Amino acid sequence: MIIGVPNVGKSSIINVLRNVHLKKRSAARVGAEAGVTRAVGERIKIQEKPAVYMIDPPEAFCSLR
Repeated sequence: MIIGVPNVGKSSIINVLRNVHLKKRSAARVGAEAGVTRAVGERIKIQEKPAVYMIDPPEAFCSLR
């Protein structure tokens, strides 16, 4: 799972890894504005052997006190 603040390229990283290792088209939607990923979708296969999957969740915030 890739976690990060909105609009930093989490979905783009998943798409690049998928293309490099599997030579397949993009699986995660991307956009210029924050909020394209609205819900946790299905797992996305990144590599065949060993089998590697990633999940593209919506934005995540954490509060440090």
